Amino acid sequence: MAIKGARTGWAASADERLGCDLTGASYGLSESAGENRARFGPTRSTFAPVFSILIYTTKVTGGKPFVAGLRRLARKELQTWKLLRSQPLTIEHSQRPGIHVTFMLAGTGRFRAAMRDLRMVPEPSVVAVVNGATATDQVLGFLVGMLARRGTVLGIASVTIPLIGR
Repeated sequence: MAIKGARTGWAASADERLGCDLTGASYGLSESAGENRARFGPTRSTFAPVFSILIYTTKVTGGKPFVAGLRRLARKELQTWKLLRSQPLTIEHSQRPGIHVTFMLAGTGRFRAAMRDLRMVPEPSVVAVVNGATATDQVLGFLVGMLARRGTVLGIASVTIPLIGR
């Protein structure tokens, strides 16, 4: 979505790079028929960020042991996370229903689609995508905390969160 008169590249502000509406139209601000009136409160076109988490594993085998271990934990031990789908692995936090975290293995088509705008060397074993209507940043915090607590069991070497606009 291009914003009229917006700058591009690094000269642009963060709001312009992320594609936010700078005119206030998403909050119902309008000037029509010579009237200056404002309706407050967000409309349905509010901005919901999508976060990607790049997960690097300790083993060279890739993300299969990680995804299998996380699937096992989601079924049995994790009370706050609910398993929605096994292929691709999709989980949901119990406090924020409607916000899904999808894990994609390296080499799959979904992985390539998620990594389309990212140029990361070395390539991660798994990409997790957090998406939903609102409060995705809170679920991102829950996910990073869970990965930090269970990192040794799941074989996680490092976790990277690229801060780019999609």
